[in-house]
Amino acid sequence: MKKNNNRKPIFKFIKQESMILAKKNRILAVLMAVAVVTGLSSCLKNNNNPAPEAFTYAFFANLATPTYKISVFQNNADLLGGEGMEFGTVRAGRLKPGPAKFDFKRLGSDTLLSSYNTTLDTLRYFSTFIYGSQTSGVETYHFREDFSNNSTSKAHVRFFNMVEGSEPVDFYIGETKLSSSRMYEDFLSGSYNSFTQIDPNEVSITVKNAAGTELAKISNVSLAVAGGVYTVVYAGTQGDTGNRKPAIKTFSH
Repeated sequence: MKKNNNRKPIFKFIKQESMILAKKNRILAVLMAVAVVTGLSSCLKNNNNPAPEAFTYAFFANLATPTYKISVFQNNADLLGGEGMEFGTVRAGRLKPGPAKFDFKRLGSDTLLSSYNTTLDTLRYFSTFIYGSQTSGVETYHFREDFSNNSTSKAHVRFFNMVEGSEPVDFYIGETKLSSSRMYEDFLSGSYNSFTQIDPNEVSITVKNAAGTELAKISNVSLAVAGGVYTVVYAGTQGDTGNRKPAIKTFSH
């Protein structure tokens, strides 16, 4: 079947492993206010004018370690326009609210890797983390974000361990341990979706085992946006020494 080169991805492609986006909790509040004000203004001017189109915001991060790219489909529509996601990359954008079925496939194949059903609420933020390996299979962890308790003067950070088969690890910001004894897939309980508040700054992030041995470290990471929201992920293939070796990936929402 000939590939359709005219397909356009629905999402903006964000290739960086670390992003600095504006404060999403503020943005969503502003968007909601704009939608309400615009709708009211429209009604006052002309009752026949349509209301602004509703939307939800969706974020996808690929931490799965297979060498192939992963395609994302919503209700059988290819959200990425045939491009696929590489390890360590993200896609984010607006989607139409309502019931949705998301399928994750190997790029160029109909083989289903993972799938889930959900309902996308208007003006809410949904995150999906793709993880797993070629050996054990690809999985997804998805949830609706809650930024309601976030501070406008602090940065907000959370931690996920997505290295299959890893020992329990501790996450450090600078010299301060912020999350301890984190097991692979312990995030599935949902109890680690919330954030820890820190002073906005440029920092180093380190992952250590229980004995204090450094497993991975990155320096000069900007967590400097007041009100910013960040996810730090320990991801990769245990024992790999190449481009899939366990490393720290940071994402801004």
